[in-house]
Amino acid sequence: MLNKDLELEKLSELRRQNTKKILIAQPNINSIRNKIHDLSTLVSRNLDILLVSETKLNTSFPTEQFFIEGFDEPHRLDRPNNDGGGGLLLYVRSGIPSKLVKSENSYESMFVKVTIKKQKWLICCSYNPHLKDINEHLEKLQISIDSIDLEYSNMLILGDLNCEIDKESMQDFCESFNLTAMINSPTCFKNPDRPTCIDHMLTNNPSQFQKRAYLITTGISDFHKMTLAILNENFDKLPAKNIRLQML
Repeated sequence: MLNKDLELEKLSELRRQNTKKILIAQPNINSIRNKIHDLSTLVSRNLDILLVSETKLNTSFPTEQFFIEGFDEPHRLDRPNNDGGGGLLLYVRSGIPSKLVKSENSYESMFVKVTIKKQKWLICCSYNPHLKDINEHLEKLQISIDSIDLEYSNMLILGDLNCEIDKESMQDFCESFNLTAMINSPTCFKNPDRPTCIDHMLTNNPSQFQKRAYLITTGISDFHKMTLAILNENFDKLPAKNIRLQML
């Protein structure tokens, strides 16, 4: 418990040191259904863009149940067939314009345009549930990115891809878009003796970010750490919105 408290204090300190910077993070939450209050406490004052993967929601859960104070309504993608597995939620702080460009249920990916001080970013959110499917997943992801308007000179890919960066298919994918991996330390501790780096933050413009990325133990996932990167762009935040969170 003490270690988790220290990690969360580290997150708060990163916010204090980077008041006007954009903090971007991604936790694999392994079901958000009973964790929204803990998630809200974690992110509401600390983060600006947040991808939550493995939400495990289906259509029986209204999006309003998962609002977070200070953030616009999240962009949402559930797994097809209403099976309650996988799933993505992308939260963007109020005052940072965002628009869903494209979503793909067949391989669980969303593409969202985010505008930060007139700079357009394409944020690609993706979840691949099985290592054996990574080649097909990346092929489809590449086709989707290629089909999107080339107005985006800045790109950030977030997601639990269940594949390490040194695999040939990941290397080929990164080379095709000139992507740099910002996370190189283990993120998943399902096997404590052989932890893996499968929760990725990839960008074609690493100079826009602080050189160091972070891993935070949040206590809201089973064995994943939250990945975090800091965008070197000053941005004046809007005051937090007062919204009513529906009880689950």
